[in-house]
Amino acid sequence: MKPRVLRLYRRADWGPLELHVSDERTVARVPGSADVVIDVPTAHGTARKETLDQLREGLPVLVGGDERITLRQPERSARRRSCRRILVEGDPKLVAPGLFLRARWWGSMGLETDPSIGAEQAQRLVRPRPDLLNAPFLWGASLAVPAVDPAVSPELLALWGAAEWHLIAAVHL
Repeated sequence: MKPRVLRLYRRADWGPLELHVSDERTVARVPGSADVVIDVPTAHGTARKETLDQLREGLPVLVGGDERITLRQPERSARRRSCRRILVEGDPKLVAPGLFLRARWWGSMGLETDPSIGAEQAQRLVRPRPDLLNAPFLWGASLAVPAVDPAVSPELLALWGAAEWHLIAAVHL
């Protein structure tokens, strides 16, 4: 895919989310954040074995040019919805314990915390809105902006945006 720039959620209080996307990588930025880079070939729209293997082992994410976050998906099951999540680990100044990305609607994911993996309490930090009519043929078409907890840092919001674009198939299959 030829590299392109997308500007999403322009009217959101926290927006816009700017994505520089190609087959190999997604670079995300929101106002006040450093560049967040997810670099894994051909991830968007597919869940190839290489992508899934990297997520199982730990996929490094660059924040401001430094490797500060790792995304891991230790379990994967199409039957159990609880396995449709990607753990977010890394620099404790940036990533709270028990943080993860979870498949929510057809083409979206949320950012949440869970006490079973180390968080103080369960919390939905980014709540994506339901897709238009919840129909698979309208994958990702939404009528509203995701609700974002004010405590979410700009870097985590950019991470969520990059992951939702680039790793969506990894959580939805």
